[in-house]
Amino acid sequence: MGDQPKLPLFDDNPTSLDLLGFGGVVDAVVRVLNSGGLDPVTIGVQSGWGGGKSTLLRLIEDRLQDEGHLLVVKVDPWEFDDNQDVRGTLIALVLNALQEAVQAEDSTVPKDRVDEMVTKLNDLRRRIAWGRVAKVLITSAAAMTPDIPALVDALTPAPPGEDKGADKPQSMAGFREDFAALMKMDMGFARVVVLVDDLDRCLPASAVSTLEAIKLFLSVKKMAFVLAADESLVRASINLHLGDLSQGEFADRYTEKIVQVPMSLPRLSQQDAEAYVALLLADQQSSMSGEQSKAMIERARVRRRAGEAPYAVDDPDGAPGPTSEHQRLASVISRGLSADKWQTPRAVKRFLNNLAIREHIADEAGAHLPLDVLVKMYLLELRHLKEFKALAALETDKRTDLLRRWEEWAHGEKGAVMPTEVTEATQPWAANEPRLAGRGGEIDRYLSIAATLLSDVTFGGAMDSEQRKTVEKLLSKADTVRRAAVQDVLGTIPENQDVIVGALAQSLPVQEDARFAFSSLTELAAGSERVAPEVEALLQRPALMQKVKAQWVPMFRKLPTVLKALAEADGLDEAVTKAAKTNLDAVEKIRREG
Repeated sequence: MGDQPKLPLFDDNPTSLDLLGFGGVVDAVVRVLNSGGLDPVTIGVQSGWGGGKSTLLRLIEDRLQDEGHLLVVKVDPWEFDDNQDVRGTLIALVLNALQEAVQAEDSTVPKDRVDEMVTKLNDLRRRIAWGRVAKVLITSAAAMTPDIPALVDALTPAPPGEDKGADKPQSMAGFREDFAALMKMDMGFARVVVLVDDLDRCLPASAVSTLEAIKLFLSVKKMAFVLAADESLVRASINLHLGDLSQGEFADRYTEKIVQVPMSLPRLSQQDAEAYVALLLADQQSSMSGEQSKAMIERARVRRRAGEAPYAVDDPDGAPGPTSEHQRLASVISRGLSADKWQTPRAVKRFLNNLAIREHIADEAGAHLPLDVLVKMYLLELRHLKEFKALAALETDKRTDLLRRWEEWAHGEKGAVMPTEVTEATQPWAANEPRLAGRGGEIDRYLSIAATLLSDVTFGGAMDSEQRKTVEKLLSKADTVRRAAVQDVLGTIPENQDVIVGALAQSLPVQEDARFAFSSLTELAAGSERVAPEVEALLQRPALMQKVKAQWVPMFRKLPTVLKALAEADGLDEAVTKAAKTNLDAVEKIRREG
């Protein structure tokens, strides 16, 4: 395998190539948009972190461009998240797109009708607080009308007490009715489709303003919206905006009133993940033309629909596609990731990028590793960090013996039992190819590489919606909610515990009131001998110790090592240091008397 191709690096941008088999979802969305039965309509496409939402919108946009009777407008509220009037900016972008369409050279609208429509559009613009959205529109990549600067000047609200006149902004009262009247006019297209991306990245107030713009002002006949977002994050934004995180019923009803057609992007199955990796590698490592890439993807689509796994294979007629090496590597990676809740397109790309970095470092150090060995060892480091550290701490001969016993047990060989050094959860990993027993030199080289890198244990913070809900509960102000969430976490699998502990630790630096995160971490450590060392190490980081306040110190009595670190650390608030010493003395006294 000395001449094996080097792994490429993959960007995180949406693509117009359907590597994920989203064609069925795209078909369903386009069918709804072309149906006259729902008018207006809002389609909500639900998917978690990195699930391919932006790529789906790109695919929908490309498909709709072929539908001559539809006007497509793509907006990203996250781009103007810090603007004072997100609602007004979104409405203005839609109005500007309408004006550009009717004034286009290929527009079929008669000139006198165009002038009438522009007048109505300008009347609608007067309802918007232009002084707050002008800067965003001028610098936006969205299409601008030629006289925007003049409009901005003309539509800036008059000072208090000054006559507004006919040319100054009016209130938003009646906007919906006037917009509906405009949309009844023949503009040369049957429907306007607004694709809304990154709603779940917005600040709570911006997310709610976007939904308000859609529901209260723009949702009229001939208008359609496609919202691609993580529904749980949008609901959390609504609750946070209302100042009540603990009650989600209102948020559920709020989104249900807006979204008439909910859909979900499927999570990657093992077969889908295998095809995705193989197609990514083939597309990046070959000199295929655009048409050849599309043909390769079409062959995978046909096999997927027929249920013929693996979906991405080399073409029997010799057309460019995944090589046997691509397919073998994709199979190893997909089997290693198949049990993970983190299995999303973005997580797969990040895994491949981290793998490519390790491969590069190994090559530069002269420690050339077979890719399948590199993959399997990195999966162990990523998914079973405790066992990885235990393996790394052994001498070479003991390491070889553990791997032999581990893999014999995983493969169900006669007389083999689970080694005491590992857990049941590692069985799928140990059963995956290649076998590592007898590869002592290669494993030593990997461990020397891993020692120079910090393993991204949570795939860059990749959590599914259930894990995010659990973290929200662990950060709740209500003691009963936090305690129940702690028990739920303690009863789940180790991988899930590691993700949630990591997420809590990552949230600490940005928490205005960090006591709830500290409290939950402390309770998790107190309830699990496995979790405790990791939590104790996290809480002794200087940046996190700086977040501790003196009145919170008593909660750390369950973690004397943390108390000791607080008592001895330099640069902390004097009250914190004093409280830590007092509580540490109390813990020692109880221990002696006990």
